[in-house]
Amino acid sequence: MENDTNVRRRSPLNQTFWQRLRAKYRVAVINEDTLGEILHVRLSLWNLIIVITSLFLLALLIFALIIWYTPLKSYLPGFNEDIREELVGENARVDSLLEAMSVQSEYLDVVKSVIAGEVEPDSVRSLDSLYVIHQAELLAVKTQIEEDFVTYYESKGKDMLTLFDMAITQDNLQTMLRPVNGVVMKHFAEDDNRGVDIQTIKNDKVMSVLNGTVVSAQYNLSKGWEVIVQHENDYLSIYSGLNRLIVSPAARVVTGEILGSAAEDRLVHFELWHRGRVIDPEKRIAF
Repeated sequence: MENDTNVRRRSPLNQTFWQRLRAKYRVAVINEDTLGEILHVRLSLWNLIIVITSLFLLALLIFALIIWYTPLKSYLPGFNEDIREELVGENARVDSLLEAMSVQSEYLDVVKSVIAGEVEPDSVRSLDSLYVIHQAELLAVKTQIEEDFVTYYESKGKDMLTLFDMAITQDNLQTMLRPVNGVVMKHFAEDDNRGVDIQTIKNDKVMSVLNGTVVSAQYNLSKGWEVIVQHENDYLSIYSGLNRLIVSPAARVVTGEILGSAAEDRLVHFELWHRGRVIDPEKRIAF
């Protein structure tokens, strides 16, 4: 009877949970052919839990060290936002440099074309412009005969002063060059045209009519590539229908500087604005 009681006490069903955790188990590796024991380990459930937990914590520690000491940490949300913003800024700077290099490459292509003789430079234009400016300065100075003439009609014929509504000033006589060599095919105000359409040859150079600053250089869905230049004395010029540009916004240009080239249809649209009002370019430029 006593032996039966001891057996019942030692039975797993009668053991507590802690006793079952600390109970030793023999894990053996046996050769299937010889049935000989190759390796055996004595473990309890408690030891097994400790080993698994330790391995999990060790793997977690190794994973954390890998993230901390490698670039993987930069992919974590909210980690080091300053570096992220700096990377975004550097990326934008690289894009701007690439755009500037593209514009410079287009400019060099045009210069190569001029040097190779593919585009004939207009060497007479600069001399003509100097002559016209000189003549304009001479016209701006009133002679004594003109002063007497104006004084007479101011006193005798007020109704005839409409001939002199536009004062002869240096601003009104500011010399402008034609934007491109060619023939005006569509004049100002024809079919509500705000400027003039000039027929030229393919890839002919399109130039700035005055000194100024490029305020816009972009692609227009209806007009193609378009350049807008702000000049002194509140003048604004618009060049549309180009196939490529060699200037960028905020760039300073001088009179006669190349802005781009004519497109394949060889029709360049040009507009001239003064103080917010569109004016007829043919009244200011000899095409």
